[in-house]
Amino acid sequence: SGLALSPFESYLRSQASLNVASGTLSTRGQFVYRAKEIQPKIQFKGGFDVADLQILEPGSKETLVGWKHFMTSDLNFQLQPDRLEMSELKLSGLDGQFIIFEDGTLNLSHAFKREAMEPVKKDIQDDPKSAGAAFPVYIHKLQLEDGGLLFADLSLPSKFTVKIHRLGGSIIGMSSEPGARARVRLDGRVNDYGMSKIKGDISIFDPAAYIDMSVLFRNLEMNRLTPYSGKFVGRRIDSGKLSLDLKYFIESGKLKGDNQIVVERIQLGERIDSPDAVSLPLSLAVAILQDANGVIDVALPVSGDLADPEFSYGQIVWKAFTNLSVKIAASPFRALGARLGVDAEKLEVIGFENGSAELMPPEVEKLANLANALEKRPNLKLLVQGRYSKKKDGKVLKALQLKRFLAERQGQTLSPGENPGALDFGNSDVQSVLEAVFTERFGKEILGEIKAQTEQALTEDKEKTEASDQEAKVQDPAAFWKTLYRRMVEDEPLEESALIQLGESSSQVIVRELLDVMGVSADRVAVKKPNALDPGKRARAKLKLEVLEAKQEKSPSP
Repeated sequence: SGLALSPFESYLRSQASLNVASGTLSTRGQFVYRAKEIQPKIQFKGGFDVADLQILEPGSKETLVGWKHFMTSDLNFQLQPDRLEMSELKLSGLDGQFIIFEDGTLNLSHAFKREAMEPVKKDIQDDPKSAGAAFPVYIHKLQLEDGGLLFADLSLPSKFTVKIHRLGGSIIGMSSEPGARARVRLDGRVNDYGMSKIKGDISIFDPAAYIDMSVLFRNLEMNRLTPYSGKFVGRRIDSGKLSLDLKYFIESGKLKGDNQIVVERIQLGERIDSPDAVSLPLSLAVAILQDANGVIDVALPVSGDLADPEFSYGQIVWKAFTNLSVKIAASPFRALGARLGVDAEKLEVIGFENGSAELMPPEVEKLANLANALEKRPNLKLLVQGRYSKKKDGKVLKALQLKRFLAERQGQTLSPGENPGALDFGNSDVQSVLEAVFTERFGKEILGEIKAQTEQALTEDKEKTEASDQEAKVQDPAAFWKTLYRRMVEDEPLEESALIQLGESSSQVIVRELLDVMGVSADRVAVKKPNALDPGKRARAKLKLEVLEAKQEKSPSP
C-alpha cells in the first residue's frame, strides 16, 4: 500500500532519461504458485492502483506524463499457460505534453533513447520456441476520465499552444490476438468553447497493421492559429472559427487520410514577415472565395508509408460566392449582430448530436450571445422549435434502446435513460446474448444464413488473396456478431413519440439555459411544437426572432 515509485527510477535509465517525481503503487490480491502442470504454474488475481504519478524530463518542472489513478480491481495474470486479462482498467486525471521543438523533433524522442525507440525485430522462424503469438493480453474496457493533454509547436516563428481538457471516453476490446480491433470513443474540450471527438477501430498492439479512425474538432478559435498563418501565408488571424474532420486509415503500414477543413468567418490581421510565406494577395483571395455564409471548405488528402513517412498534400480548393456582408443584411440574426456588435452568425439554429438533447459548448456560446442581444433589444422575443430527424435520430435511439435491452438480458441494472455504452463484440457473453436475442426475433434459420454468408465472405476473401498472390488482409474476428447487431438495429421498433419527445427536450434545454442560467425573462422566450426534418438533415433546433407584444399598462388609481 502506497509504495513510492521514485526509488525505482534507475530502472528507466537504460531506456529513457526521465525523472519519477512522484507516484505510488498499491496492490491487493492472491498470488499462487503450483507445481502441477494441469493448472497455471504462476497466477495472480487482484487489483492495483498507480496513483499520483508524475514523470518529468531532466531539468524540467513540467509533467511529461502523469495521472491521478491508473487502476483495476479485476486483474488476472498467469504463466504457463500465459495470460493477462482485465475486465476494466481506469485511467483518471491524465496529464501529458506533446511538444515539437524548434528543430522539428518531438519531446518524446528526446526523452527515450534511440535504441529504446527502435522496435526489436526477431526472426521467429529461426527460433522454434518463439514461434507463436505474443503474450496473450485482454483488456475488455479502458475507461478514461478527466484527462488533459498539451500540444505545443515551438518550430513556428510565433509559438503555438493548445490545451485539450476534460478528455474522457473508453477503448473497448483491447486484445493481443492477431486481427483484433479495439473500438475507440474519446471526447474532450479544446480551450474555451471548442470540442474534440475521436472514434474508430485500431489494432492496439500493432497500430501499423490497422487503424480506421476519425478525429473531429469543432469551434476552434482561429486567432490561436496565427503562428501557422504567419509562417505559411504571412498574415495574422484576428478571428474566425475552425472545424476539422480528419479521417485516417492505416493498413499494413500504409496511411491514407481523407480530411475536411471548414473555416468560418475568418478575419485577417496585419502582415507577418516569414521566409516560408507564399506571396499572394490573401485578403482579396479570402473575399472572393468565401461563400454566402462566410464559409471556406478545404479538402486535404494525405498518404504515406509509416516506415518512411512522406506526406503529399492535395491541392486546396476554395469555393466562393458573393460578398458575405450583403447576405448578412438579409438575415435578421445577422443584422442584429451587426448592429449590436454581437457575433450572431448562424444563431438561428442550435445543433445537437444525433439522438441527443444535450447542449454542446459551442451552442452554449451561441445562446450567451442571444441572451446579450435580447438584453439590448427589449422589443424582441425568441421562438424555439425543436426538430428531429427520423433517420439519423431514429438510428441512434434505436441503437440505445437495443443496447439497453441487451444489457438487461446480461443482468445489468440500468437507471431510466442510462446509456450502457458500446458493445464489446469480442466478449463471449455479449456474443451469446446477441445470438440468443437475434434468434428470438428472426429465427434460427436467418441466424444460420447470416453465419454462413459471413463465413463464405471470409473464405472468398482468403481465396481471392491466395489466387492473386497478394498479402492477406486482416480479418475482423467479430464480423458475424457486428452483422447481427446492425440487423437488429435496423429492425428495432421505435415509437414516433420517442422522436417527438427528443424534439421537445431539445426545446426545453434551450429554454432552461436562457432562463435559468443566463437570466432571460420568461416572457422573452416561447416554444413551438417540434417537427420532423427532411430526410438527410442534421438534427438542430430552429430559432426565430419575433416582436414582443407591448404590455398594457394599468391606469393609475384616482
